[in-house]
Amino acid sequence: MTCLDLMKKDHEEAAASKEEKDEPETRVKKTVKDVIGQKFREVLRKSQQIQTESKNEVSKKIKRQLKNALKDAPDEEIERLSRNPEEAQSLISS
Repeated sequence: MTCLDLMKKDHEEAAASKEEKDEPETRVKKTVKDVIGQKFREVLRKSQQIQTESKNEVSKKIKRQLKNALKDAPDEEIERLSRNPEEAQSLISS
């Protein structure tokens, strides 16, 4: 169970209790949980964006290397090989 899950469970238990629902500490815990969840989602989105950009850059690099190594290869072949880096690497290094 993650820290965020523990905080959520703690908040839900406090919210279920009528006396604790309006307590300042309960509101603070909810706010902290919400902020941490929001930051986590932001970091996750940024990580996914970086992964996508990295994947695109690697694909471009492979295509450039293939065009240099296989000057007569049609664009369709370059595109196919760029989606299969292992096969492309074996052709480039041979």
